[in-house]
Amino acid sequence: MALKKYKNLIKWSLYVALAVLLFCFQTAPTKLSVLSDIQFLIPVVIVVASFEKIVPSAVFALFCGLLWDYSVQRQFGYNALILMLVAVAASLVMKLYIMPMPLSVCSLVLIASLVHTILDFFFFFVLTGLSGAFSIFIRQSISAVIATSVFGIAVYFLIYLIYKISPIKAKFDID
Repeated sequence: MALKKYKNLIKWSLYVALAVLLFCFQTAPTKLSVLSDIQFLIPVVIVVASFEKIVPSAVFALFCGLLWDYSVQRQFGYNALILMLVAVAASLVMKLYIMPMPLSVCSLVLIASLVHTILDFFFFFVLTGLSGAFSIFIRQSISAVIATSVFGIAVYFLIYLIYKISPIKAKFDID
């Protein structure tokens, strides 16, 4: 019993360490335009939600969203709420309808990134009346969504390795 708790603690510690590392990549300035477009925390939240139970993945998404809110200095809790709702939806979809495979997780990352980008565009560009907002959306946001979903495949394999440490398996695991 103590071994299971220890493995679970290690697993969640690795999840948090990965989220903090990717948060540092997301906030660090970079010269490569491909890396500056990626929303690093969305794939981590979706992949963890794909493998884990609903409540722990929602708390993890809330943590990642609060990190993101801290870095962008906008309304505190905006990204946290969006990531938490997306994580709950992804967890429900994965538990009830499909198995977490690279293609299904990548498509969920694409959908989550698109939802986040559209909400971000609507609340921070359209409502403020910024001129040329739609051209900004087309030029930058769509490439960020595509780059984030491609990055989701790499995150899937990394989180899958961490998940294998877990003593508690989901209903779709055959071990």
